[in-house]
Amino acid sequence: MSALNSKKINRRNITVPGFILAMSDLILINISFFLGFYLSAKYSNWSESDIQYRYLFFFNIFWLICGGIVKLYTVPVIYRFSLINKASFLGLGLYVFIILIFSLLVFHNNFPPNFFPSCCALTILAFSLSRFTFAWGIKPAFLRTFSL
Repeated sequence: MSALNSKKINRRNITVPGFILAMSDLILINISFFLGFYLSAKYSNWSESDIQYRYLFFFNIFWLICGGIVKLYTVPVIYRFSLINKASFLGLGLYVFIILIFSLLVFHNNFPPNFFPSCCALTILAFSLSRFTFAWGIKPAFLRTFSL
């Protein structure tokens, strides 16, 4: 019997994987942001290093909005790896699009010229590695532990 059809499913068993996935996604977004800023500032001789902290909030909120639009953290998506991949990369495409549009409208002169391509490439790479790790490591261990 699957976890979604079980009548005795515990609420904790539903929320823990979604919470882990959401927190790991936010950590990946932040790492990609800081690493993209560091690498692009280093190679383009950018001197304003404190500017990045003002916009980190927007990057995180945009990801949460994109994850909500594609329903990434809902129960049916969490327990099916194919749906996690589909929703993750749909959300990632929407996220990159929103970030690029927002960057052109609001903060196009506040970042090094190579920041957005490097940040987007690092985010896509980080999400690909994260989803692979989740599929082959974390999820099977979690399902065995909680007998789902």
